[in-house]
Amino acid sequence: MIRPLAIVALLLVPAISFAQRGGRTQADRKTPLFDKEEAPKGPTLRVRDIEDQSPLKLLIDKRKDLKLTDDQLKQIKDLEGKLKEQNQPLFKALDSLRRDMRISAKPSEEERAKMIEVLRMRRANARRYD
Repeated sequence: MIRPLAIVALLLVPAISFAQRGGRTQADRKTPLFDKEEAPKGPTLRVRDIEDQSPLKLLIDKRKDLKLTDDQLKQIKDLEGKLKEQNQPLFKALDSLRRDMRISAKPSEEERAKMIEVLRMRRANARRYD
């Protein structure tokens, strides 16, 4: 009677201790694709990302679901053209800032002044259209 109990104990003790410790799972392993420890070297926001968020573009994309007439679609496209024209200076500023920030991680005084000027221009445009 003691012998089978001893055999069961010898088999169960390692299994229980392993379960208490917890085994490594697939999620615990690091993969080079997803577990990069480096931060992005520059800004990740692009002009295309902002343009894709346009509510007018969403209306144009969903025109069949909304059952828009040709006249309504033309009006929306005209508004989208005006909006792109209005935002063109801001998109150019964003592109130049992205380029400048990618070149140097720590901006010089001249670069910093340029960024501040672009921000001032952006704020002035935002106030003008409020």
